[in-house]
Amino acid sequence: MKAKKENIKFKKSDTIWGYLFILAPVLSVLLFVFLPAILSVHVSTIEWNGFVSIGQATPVGFDNFAKFLSSGGIFTSRFWNALLVTISLLLFVPFNIIIAFLLAYALNAKTTKLKRTLRLAYFLPFVSSSVAITLVFKNLFEVNGVVNSFLSIFGVTDINWLRSPALARVVIIVMLVWRNIGYTMLMYLAGLQGISEEQYEAARLDGAGVLQTITKITLPSLTNITFFLVVTNVISGLQIFTEPAILFQSTSGRGPMNGTESLMVFLMQAFQNNDLGMASAISWVITILVLLATFIQFVVKKEE
Repeated sequence: MKAKKENIKFKKSDTIWGYLFILAPVLSVLLFVFLPAILSVHVSTIEWNGFVSIGQATPVGFDNFAKFLSSGGIFTSRFWNALLVTISLLLFVPFNIIIAFLLAYALNAKTTKLKRTLRLAYFLPFVSSSVAITLVFKNLFEVNGVVNSFLSIFGVTDINWLRSPALARVVIIVMLVWRNIGYTMLMYLAGLQGISEEQYEAARLDGAGVLQTITKITLPSLTNITFFLVVTNVISGLQIFTEPAILFQSTSGRGPMNGTESLMVFLMQAFQNNDLGMASAISWVITILVLLATFIQFVVKKEE
């Protein structure tokens, strides 16, 4: 009986410690995610420049949303340019998925050596500072940078990577693939290690080749992981800001001929103009666009 009571006390203490351990992440989410989100809803309904107390701001209801959704906001050429730029930058998603899968497949092979070293090497960019990575790529793709020096070996003349809208977007796409490929690769590697070797052996006995085992066994087994990676990559792609902002600091991220002005760069212009009410309204419109894109992906997945 005494041992039973001690066991109950032990379980209660475990529960208390469990709540203490989850308290920090829960509080951080509440303080740095939900609270700012609620505050931004309030700010979107007032006219506030940030220099006076928020209590002294003028309530305007949904006027900020109405202005942005009218001909002076969402229907302007600049907004549509930002939307098209963001969509074009999403091209990094298929490249990221395909290359990461091929790397994971190669690292999962029994004959591959230095697996741990290669995993670490590919994953390091993902945990590195995006600002530092962007500065490195900026130096690499300058007219006198390493990339042009390498291409000159093959007779290619100097390319103005950061002076052309299309080429500037190519630089950002390459950067995004390089930075995110390690995380995507590890997700695929975990999925590949969960596939039973017996399935491959049975397929080989039936005469299936490498390509057939990949298309008939590997890829179908990784469907859920691929869907998760596509959704998360699209969400992060719709929030691209640091890369264009650091590459083109002189134009506040807009780049040559506004060729790198993503939706988030477009949003930051409203904050820089100290129109915090309008900026919050725009941020919620962009949030709705992100949710809509995610919803469409779930609908397509459900139909499939």
